Amino acid sequence: MSSMSIKLIRFAVLGSLLAICLAPSAFADSTYSYQGPAFTIFNGSDSCISGVGECAIAFSITLSQPLGDNFDNGNGVTPIAFTLSDGTNVLTNGGPGVVPIEFFFMTNSSGAIVQWNVDVANANAELFTHFFGGSGSDNGACGSDGDATSGGGGCAGTPAGVVGSWSGPTTATSEPSSVLLFGFGLIGFALLSFKRATA
Repeated sequence: MSSMSIKLIRFAVLGSLLAICLAPSAFADSTYSYQGPAFTIFNGSDSCISGVGECAIAFSITLSQPLGDNFDNGNGVTPIAFTLSDGTNVLTNGGPGVVPIEFFFMTNSSGAIVQWNVDVANANAELFTHFFGGSGSDNGACGSDGDATSGGGGCAGTPAGVVGSWSGPTTATSEPSSVLLFGFGLIGFALLSFKRATA
């Protein structure tokens, strides 16, 4: 076996090991979604007419990994991305003037979200949904779900304790077969070179 062939095989094996070692972690981005009930409280200029306007809270949050069972983080979580909407105002991470006030979650023994406080604002509105069990607590003027338009323009929401439902997490996992294909491709290249060198 020539020294060139030995070097090629060593390169292929080393490349395969690096590809496997540097593969992404098994943890994947996890997205939770919340759909709130229709607003029934309207003050000031806020309204929802035939499904148009400030009608309900819809929220999605992407985290670096699932919250897990019996999760309780009083200090909140740091999302990778989020979108919070009331049907008119849409607040997203990185949006102009968007300030995340709080993302707090508690889960049960199955990992389902059972208590939460989500509060995000910009110059035009503050959107929120929160539930602490029972009839709720620490509710704003609009109850458990709602928005408060800045400058006293209006408020829309639900009564305290009237909340929607969560779904997720949905995950986006890396494809491990691509790593294996890369490694086997390098090994195949080295073996082909060896065969040609010894022919």
